[in-house]
Amino acid sequence: MRKCVYCNIKNVKGEELSFVRFPTDEKILQLWIQNMNYESNWKPLKNHYLCSQHFSSDCFDFRDKLYRLRKGSIPTNFDRSKENVVLVSNYRQILDDKKHVCDPLTKRLNVTSSISNSQESYNCIAETMSKVNTETVPMRVIDHDHSYGETQEKLKKDLMLAMAKIDQLTAKNRTLLKKDKRNKQRIASMIQVINQLSKKNVSCS
Repeated sequence: MRKCVYCNIKNVKGEELSFVRFPTDEKILQLWIQNMNYESNWKPLKNHYLCSQHFSSDCFDFRDKLYRLRKGSIPTNFDRSKENVVLVSNYRQILDDKKHVCDPLTKRLNVTSSISNSQESYNCIAETMSKVNTETVPMRVIDHDHSYGETQEKLKKDLMLAMAKIDQLTAKNRTLLKKDKRNKQRIASMIQVINQLSKKNVSCS
């Protein structure tokens, strides 16, 4: 029987829960582990799973009567203090307070406007990560007892999380665009059928 490695909930018949394996991509895996607040050297086993309650609803697709986790999804629903949770909202707040980060980054992270905006975000994030490696983090943004090295490492991890979130939202945006296109085609076909039926009725009368 499958069991969530984080909250120990078991796969019980009748419960609307899904259990997903840990990702094989090392970067995504590290983001999962970090959000679980586990040690960075912790490694999941083959029989380790996370239950769906640790993911937001937009992380799943419903296909073939099954809920499937979208590629690149990051679990963010964990029971712990806000200080330890790494979310995209925290990432944006940190970046807004740093002079060495490009100013339009927060606005560019609105990937729902268009897929092209996602590429701009990637370029901006890449520029930021390059600067993080060479520049000093302003002391006014360090509001707790961590060393400079830890602060720099946390910023890098936050950037990685944001990039993964962009991947997830971009994929969702593409799916919605495809659905919209199919719906428009169906409407056009229905209009064509209605017009044909209308012409037949006119000719019969």
